[in-house]
Amino acid sequence: MKIKNQLEKIILKSGGIKFEVLPSGDIHGIYYNNESISMYRANMLDGMLANIYLRVTKDGRSGHTKLLGVDSPSELKISGNQMLYEGEFENVRYKVHFKLIGLNWFWKVRIEGEKGIFGEVFYGQDVSLNYPYANEAYVCQYLDHSVRLSDGAYHVRTKQNQGPAFILQQGSLTPNVAFATDGFDFFGKEYKLDNKVKALEAGTLPSRVYQYEFAYIAFQTPKRELSEPYEALFYASLNPDWEANGLEWKSVKELQAIHDSVPDEHAYVAYPKIERAISFQDIYPYLPFDDSELKEMFPEKMFLEEEDGTILSWFSEKGTHYVTGDKERYLERPDANIITNQGMRDPEIPGIASTNYIFGVFNSHLSLGNVQFNRLLSRNKTPLNVLKTSGQRLFIKHEGKYKLLAMPAAYEMRFNSSAWYYKVDGDVIKVEAGVPANETYVRLEFSSRLGRKYDLILTEELVMGEAEYLHPLHLDFEGDAAILSFDETTLAGKHHPEYRFRMEIESDGKSRYSGDEIFYKDRQSRNHPLLCLELENVSSFSYTIKGLASKADIQIRNLEEIKEEYYALHMENMQGFRLEIDPDNPNHREIKKLNILVPWYLQNALIHYAMPHGLEQYGGGAWGTRDVCQGPAELFSAFGRFDLVKSIILKVYERQFHETGDWPQWFMFDSFGYIQADSSHGDIIVWPLYLLANYLLHTGDKEILNEVVPYTTIRTGEKVNPESIHAHVKREIEAIKSNLIPGTHLSGYGGGDWDDTLQPVESELRTTMASSWTVALTIEALETFLFACDSENEIRELVEEIKKDYRKYFIKDGVPAGFVRIEGAQIKHIVHPSDSLTGIKYRLLSFNRGFISEIFPKEDIQPYLDLIDKHLLHPDGVRLMDTTVKYQGGIPKIFLRAETATNFGREIGLLYVHAHIRYLEAMAKIGAAERLFKGIKVINPILIKENVKNALPRQSNVYFSSSDGDFPTRYQADRDFDKLRTGEVKVKGGWRLYSSGPGIFLRQLINSFLGINFLDNQLYIDPVIPKSLNGLKFHFKFKNHELNVTYEIEEEAGVNQAIVNGKVIPRNTNLRKYRKSGVLIPDCLLMDKNEIIIKM
Repeated sequence: MKIKNQLEKIILKSGGIKFEVLPSGDIHGIYYNNESISMYRANMLDGMLANIYLRVTKDGRSGHTKLLGVDSPSELKISGNQMLYEGEFENVRYKVHFKLIGLNWFWKVRIEGEKGIFGEVFYGQDVSLNYPYANEAYVCQYLDHSVRLSDGAYHVRTKQNQGPAFILQQGSLTPNVAFATDGFDFFGKEYKLDNKVKALEAGTLPSRVYQYEFAYIAFQTPKRELSEPYEALFYASLNPDWEANGLEWKSVKELQAIHDSVPDEHAYVAYPKIERAISFQDIYPYLPFDDSELKEMFPEKMFLEEEDGTILSWFSEKGTHYVTGDKERYLERPDANIITNQGMRDPEIPGIASTNYIFGVFNSHLSLGNVQFNRLLSRNKTPLNVLKTSGQRLFIKHEGKYKLLAMPAAYEMRFNSSAWYYKVDGDVIKVEAGVPANETYVRLEFSSRLGRKYDLILTEELVMGEAEYLHPLHLDFEGDAAILSFDETTLAGKHHPEYRFRMEIESDGKSRYSGDEIFYKDRQSRNHPLLCLELENVSSFSYTIKGLASKADIQIRNLEEIKEEYYALHMENMQGFRLEIDPDNPNHREIKKLNILVPWYLQNALIHYAMPHGLEQYGGGAWGTRDVCQGPAELFSAFGRFDLVKSIILKVYERQFHETGDWPQWFMFDSFGYIQADSSHGDIIVWPLYLLANYLLHTGDKEILNEVVPYTTIRTGEKVNPESIHAHVKREIEAIKSNLIPGTHLSGYGGGDWDDTLQPVESELRTTMASSWTVALTIEALETFLFACDSENEIRELVEEIKKDYRKYFIKDGVPAGFVRIEGAQIKHIVHPSDSLTGIKYRLLSFNRGFISEIFPKEDIQPYLDLIDKHLLHPDGVRLMDTTVKYQGGIPKIFLRAETATNFGREIGLLYVHAHIRYLEAMAKIGAAERLFKGIKVINPILIKENVKNALPRQSNVYFSSSDGDFPTRYQADRDFDKLRTGEVKVKGGWRLYSSGPGIFLRQLINSFLGINFLDNQLYIDPVIPKSLNGLKFHFKFKNHELNVTYEIEEEAGVNQAIVNGKVIPRNTNLRKYRKSGVLIPDCLLMDKNEIIIKM
């Protein structure tokens, strides 16, 4: 048996435009040169995302159909650059005539019916205008949709603001009455449940510009009685270089002339209609559990989430999260779970990872080792489950017909597994997928509650590399096991020819492997990379995918054993973390939420470290230099795993560029380690020193300075010239000094700082502008290194000079500027009350790092807090700036991404949770306990509406990297930004999981809030807790000593005394500039189990 990976395509070309058409009539892709015009690649199992729809209404009842491709009644004919689709639907005959002319293409739809029948035509096209395999959501965030009404029709122009300078203009040369710009407005959120297109069911398109993450341009014609033939003529026209050609709209007259310049063909080649036996679009219906069924099956429910009396989600005591399909009615980002081997390990040891989704994606993006190059299965394509071949899916034969399992009645997420529950004629089917703690395999189990027998088809869309359709597939069999290996042309095959995946099946019925041929009536394969397992008469089966990195096999265990072992290890990795407070305390519920949240954030943080990728940002496999020095390093510091912190330090210093002493912005850390960025932002060089200095502070391990690691060359990634860490630090400091703005001790801005959206447009700003955040970070890193090492007079002198220049250049009228631009004697303050250039007055990062580095005078603390409250504080947290960077059509003048992104999300939306967590750290530094606790509560996703009244529903067990104002466009966000502060505008969760945020959150919770720290390898307790939590108890392990800590709070920061197993220890440190510090407890006073009372 062979599975091919190359679809048969018919090519239409004109003027650099290429249409790849499948024999079914589906458009596989539209390209200009090597860039993609369309977003999603079609196939003959899914059909195409773009389409033309006919809606027919008679006697008040409506029906609709696609007119193009395998899911339509059409027959296809092609002649040159023209195509003809013909068919009939509900007594309406239609023809769709396609022409490709130069950089323009046209769809002419002619429909004929009879009196009393009314017809409407809908046009929809997904849009990319970028690299064919780019992240779809990210691409959409830089597509600018503008609308024009002329000649009785709407026209939409989509401009690519980042990447190829493309504009795609679409519309109709005949009247249309409505439009949409995003797939969420066309398909609707409920599509995930019922597979029904909202626009076709609801009546009309919304006619609004929605700049979101699913670019889909749609038009709707007027409703016409079909007693006479009716025609609609749609067009698309590409401007391949708007920077050279300008931004003019093409007129209807011009486009009509182009269309008419080429006569219609009459001699076509007909293609036989492709008939499917089974359809991925034929889903098993969503059948919810009623309340009594939910009570019977899931009696334990903590933090129950409801909407209008309908149960949406809940947690168990152990943190298992359950979601009903009904919650998906409210979500743009579907519930999903990444499962991997446990991550507290060397990340160069290959692990296995898989991503699953609530709507029946049981495994996807399944990878062994590097998640970018070593993929077995394809990833989920759309957030609405429109395209359904991706990943691993399951069909069930119901009432004589195979149906795809999609939305379950309930979805269960654990730290290493997920389960789906489906109601089927009185039975409950459970499908469960999980990974063990250490062995590299994924196990799928199917069971019937009643032991009923079913016929099933398990499908897997294969990648064996980076993406489907790219690489040859090598499939072999050993008995009942299927084995896949990487082709030698793939990066995975070149580096790991020994890697392979072995699939094994155990069932109580019959099973056999097949390919995509079983989905067609003629049983002929169409070369789709689909591996299928047909199962007959089974009530249970288990299917194991082993990721084998060597010749040795792996012993398999069932999921119950796997879950128990993983949970026990996960709790061990948490060092016994548990909080308690009196049930009568008003904050009892919030404290219990933290007990549920912490193990989930630990899971998130370990994925970011060991197998870096996320749900929306699925590409990965690399460490950001800045990121790994924060999230993973701070996570391991908080949990006392300094062996892993040390490992990170050595790996990071090994990546220091031999030529410059600087670092790459990001790098891969496994066998693909030669893949790296060749430059970085101005702050990146500081982070390795910041990490090293804090490691020295916490552990006292100065021997690390004598460890020898090589440098890395910029162009080849070769490891050269090994030297001690101490020598690396000297190179690092010399490089920092060489990057100072002439005449100052301020680091040049380089490619930017932490906020990636503020990359400079003008190249000269790299060397003439400085960031107050970067400079304060540099001061902190150098001072911490000095404190930990107590030497290096040269560094001490440098720090003092930097401090002087910080005060000289950044502080104006008592307020820190976000940036200064220095050209000779001219100083321009940017993001400051005096700034007339940007109109932005305050930057959170300047305040945060000033507090954390303790560079501000104590008397300035309260005035700065007042400014934060007035200008930056919102119901959902603290925003990056007091107002938006103004969007002016995507033509940047100062800051690149901030002025080209069209979606008001992620950093553009200004509430980036990472920065909010650093605000929490700042509040701990100054002893603002109530602010700190409130800041923790508002970013906890568990029942978030209890603390953020304007929050929209979101997944409850995962880290969101941002809180995004629910504005459809940047223009509306600019206009109504203040409504976020008042709560009039709703906020929703941004991208999930792939962030250093979970790690730094856990550090702030444990080290800053609860005050459990390492200082010179001893226990240092320095909490900042509000009086409202008096009596709080914390259970935690410190170097294998069990700590039971009780907080008696009279003052909200620092420690007056500690009572350790009955022995009183007064405060014995003076380490804080703005408040009292904590107490250092010698190891000799600690026993195996310790009762500690902290009197604050």
